[in-house]
Parts: sequence; C-alpha cells; structure tokens
Amino acid sequence: VEKKAAISLDGKVPFTLKNKVHDGKLLVDQGIIAGCAGGGFENICDAADILKGHSIGDDAFTLSVYPASTPIYMELARNGKLADLLETGAIVKTAFCGPCFGAGDVPANNALSIRHTTRNFPNREGSKPGNGQLAGVILMDARSIAATARNHGVLTSAADVSYDAPKPVART
Repeated sequence: VEKKAAISLDGKVPFTLKNKVHDGKLLVDQGIIAGCAGGGFENICDAADILKGHSIGDDAFTLSVYPASTPIYMELARNGKLADLLETGAIVKTAFCGPCFGAGDVPANNALSIRHTTRNFPNREGSKPGNGQLAGVILMDARSIAATARNHGVLTSAADVSYDAPKPVART
C-alpha cells in the first residue's frame, strides 16, 4: 500500500500504515456504516447485534451509522436496534449521502477509516494530497466494521466474533 501510494502521489505526500500497527494488530481510527448499501436495514441490524452489550471503547475509535432512509431510521427506533447502537457509544445520524462522497465524517489527516459506503471517490475521503493531507480508507462490510468497533478499533473480521444473529424483521 505504501509503495502504491508513493507511486500514485509521485512521492510528494508521505503515507504509512506502520504507525497503525501496535503489538502486531492494525488499529483503525474510524468506522462508518452509511449510504444506500451500507446503511440498509439488515446491515445496521447485524451491526447492532454484533455490538449489543459491548462498548466501542475510549474514543480512540469512533463509529458513525447513517441509515439509508428515514423509514429505516424509524424502524431501527421501533425495533430497539437504535438504542442498542447508542448504548455502545456509536453515533447514529440522520439519513445523509455525505459519507459516500466525503462530506460527512471525513477522516483526519493520517487517519485510517473503515467504511461500508456505496462509493469511495479518490481524494474525497479526507484526502487532499495537493495540500499534503492523506487519509487511508478501506471499504468493508458493516458486520466487520461492527466487529472492529467491538474490539475497540483493532481490525477484526465478523467471522472472528460470536453473537446472536436473529433475523431482522421490519414491521409492515
């Protein structure tokens, strides 16, 4: 990744992930579950189930969730998943397309962000290489983002955590 960044940026902006590795584990600064795909009802319910009864940590890692629509947000409130997420320390925001194009929850310079969003446009996710600013963004599924949040920002696959996975049901 560092070699590709150096080539892509003509060596003008330093980029490393080595400072994100502690005791052999990759630490992530931010998680975002959002957009038309990531902010879907089932994805958010799965994330809530993985996080239920856990804390996302001590603010070294942040998690923001943007439901894809107001009806999804309302159903999450009705079925209790919204409360489950908020109890973990996650922030649940209104339906907004911003995280997909870098207008909401933009990662800080040198931050590493994991996102389940529909799009990842170059130079929009907190990156302004022309100004010497660069953030790392990894696209991944909502369940693994929740598993990472549950593990206080240590990159974790959803396959590595156990949780009750009831089938989410939306009222009609």
